[in-house]
Amino acid sequence: TDWFGWEAVLWVNVPIGIVILALAPRLLPAAQEAPGHRTFDVAGAVSVTAGLAVGVYALVDANDAGWTSAQTLGLGALSLALLAAFLVIESRSSHPLMPLGIFRERTLLGANLLSILITAAMFPMFFVLTLFLQQVLGYSPIRAGFGQLPFALTLIAVAGIASKLVTRFGYKMPLFAGLLVLGSALVWFAALSPTGGYVSDVFGPTLMAGAGGALVFIPVTIAATASARPEQAGLASGLINTSQQVGGAVGLALLVAVATGRTTDVVAGGERSPAIALTEGFQAALLTGAGLAFVAAVLTLVLLPGWRPGPPAADGPAARDADEDRAVPAGV
Repeated sequence: TDWFGWEAVLWVNVPIGIVILALAPRLLPAAQEAPGHRTFDVAGAVSVTAGLAVGVYALVDANDAGWTSAQTLGLGALSLALLAAFLVIESRSSHPLMPLGIFRERTLLGANLLSILITAAMFPMFFVLTLFLQQVLGYSPIRAGFGQLPFALTLIAVAGIASKLVTRFGYKMPLFAGLLVLGSALVWFAALSPTGGYVSDVFGPTLMAGAGGALVFIPVTIAATASARPEQAGLASGLINTSQQVGGAVGLALLVAVATGRTTDVVAGGERSPAIALTEGFQAALLTGAGLAFVAAVLTLVLLPGWRPGPPAADGPAARDADEDRAVPAGV
């Protein structure tokens, strides 16, 4: 954005996409299906994509249009109608895009619900941090970007540790611990000061959030895919990615609304310093994100079954819930 404008964050993906399109036919094997059986659920794909897109737009634009405005309520109702239509289509389709029976897997369902809360808590952190670094501390876009690099490096460094913890203890307790670390990091972030600096206000919680992110995303991804049958592996993987994207969008809309509301109240109370007003809004948003992380930690204990490492189950990558205490996902 410093060098080419904000549009560059979108254009940078175009050459990557071109390379993927060129290599995919050569590197990925074609599906092995009987002649005449290859189908695609167009109605399901259109309804769910439109429903999610309309719903996310309604939430993101609600601050400007008003949460009780005709636009927000109308788009919200349209989103729900499209998603309801998707469920009806899937229940009646002979080759559904998303067989609804997959949600009978308790672990998969719980992991996807937790993933929505996790990304709703975590993804807005990057948005808030970027605004704080640029609007309060006066960083340039490229400097603000490098300021977030420690998060990524810490996540990479802790990922190997997180994988070993899942192998030894299962996915439930590492996920619970990771959410506690993530929530604590967001509370630490909420101590941002309008007169502070990068080292005093940002660096420490950034490292802690990176560690929490690794401890969270590895076990929740394993939990979301481990109990799926081999033929459902692609579907389970797609579901967890969709849950993360939806959670991030909903969380961003929610936390931006919290931040905007708090900043507006501070200004209305007579505060004349934009830095102070903005920082108080950021603090409120980060504390809200921390609350979501702690709620997810509690729900982890409720929604996910426990299992301890052992030999892979004979009937697939994981045993079903009835045998959950003795099963382990294959390859973990």
